[in-house]
Amino acid sequence: MMAQLFFYALLVQLTMLLPSALVLAQDLTSATSTSASDEGYANGLRQVPDASLLRRLSPVFQNLEKDLILKSTRGEKEQRLFRECAPAVVLVLTKDSLGSGVIIDKSGHVITNHHVVGPNSTVAVVFKPRNGEDLTKDLARRATVEKVDEIADLALLKIDTPPQALSSLPLGNAGILEVGTDVHSIGHPEGEIWTYTRGTISAIRKNYETTIEGKVFRANVIQHQTPTNPGNSGGPLLSDSCAVVGINTFVKGREGLNFAVSVDTVRRFLDAPKSNLAPAPVQPQPNCPKNEQYDLVRFGWGMIAGCYVEKSGAPPNWWISRPNPNDEPYSAVDLDHNGWLETAMIKNEDGGYLWAFDNDCDGFVDAVGYQSEGSADIQSYSQPRQRISLREVVSQIDYALKAKAIPHPTLRVCQ
Repeated sequence: MMAQLFFYALLVQLTMLLPSALVLAQDLTSATSTSASDEGYANGLRQVPDASLLRRLSPVFQNLEKDLILKSTRGEKEQRLFRECAPAVVLVLTKDSLGSGVIIDKSGHVITNHHVVGPNSTVAVVFKPRNGEDLTKDLARRATVEKVDEIADLALLKIDTPPQALSSLPLGNAGILEVGTDVHSIGHPEGEIWTYTRGTISAIRKNYETTIEGKVFRANVIQHQTPTNPGNSGGPLLSDSCAVVGINTFVKGREGLNFAVSVDTVRRFLDAPKSNLAPAPVQPQPNCPKNEQYDLVRFGWGMIAGCYVEKSGAPPNWWISRPNPNDEPYSAVDLDHNGWLETAMIKNEDGGYLWAFDNDCDGFVDAVGYQSEGSADIQSYSQPRQRISLREVVSQIDYALKAKAIPHPTLRVCQ
């Protein structure tokens, strides 16, 4: 009850403080709140406070009651695990609500969900006080969003000024997880800060794909029976040894259907060179009011045409190639107009189109979309079952660029 009173008091006082704070926070953008559904995120957070907001939170923290940190009431093993793991779990604070995160290294990197941080570039994180101490503004720090994966719903934060004595948790090994294994969660469900729960793994699902609140989600996931609720999003799913084996992300309508992004997906996200963004809207065939054409007969191929689609300056951002007269043409596209061709479009046998997206531009396809004939939208997405090189998909265009048959030296295929 005390923790619930804390949560509501915090939100009420934040609401009173935010209008003036937002004037000083220049990097904040407007956002809308999301509603719960049978299948939805454990928490849908949006606007984020800037560093100036932390100063204005001072009276909020000073008025909080002591001893709000929930203590484990389970056995000796669970009590030890909570004592050792909880200090590395942070409260992620935004304008509208709160979420969870876990510190993964001594330099202050934090893993949480993308839907916790939304479109924002900064967030506030709050460290767990020691038992018996107040939750004060001194425990709050500003953190920068370094990269996100919109499809796997992950975000990497970096605490701007981490304290010297910083607790962190290691990443576990997904290969040793089995159905029936005990797992543990620590987070802030419904504002009940630093809550501990325990359960078991119900299933391990590879390349799990669903739509959550209108957004495509795809990742390796752990389905478990550890209770999670709004506020647990972004918090860790833990092994008996305090290793992070997943990031709690969403729940389905019935009790016991809780899902965490598996640690192997988390590791791939951390290794990726940049953000993995959801595929942008596309069109089946571009209109080419302005185009360039290049004859590649001397290379043993046909024609390549470069179209300026929603772009006026060189180089063209949509390239169409027909290797042989009897072949269907394919396209290599620079959707974000940054000089890197990161998307391929191939006509399917049934008249529709297959789209291959290299969202992080590492040279390999991250997502495949199917667009039916006559449709302006992609109907479904899937994850490649094997490693596919984007350069091999658009090999003629890649070769023509490298051979300088296309006179745009700044244009490249992602690799």
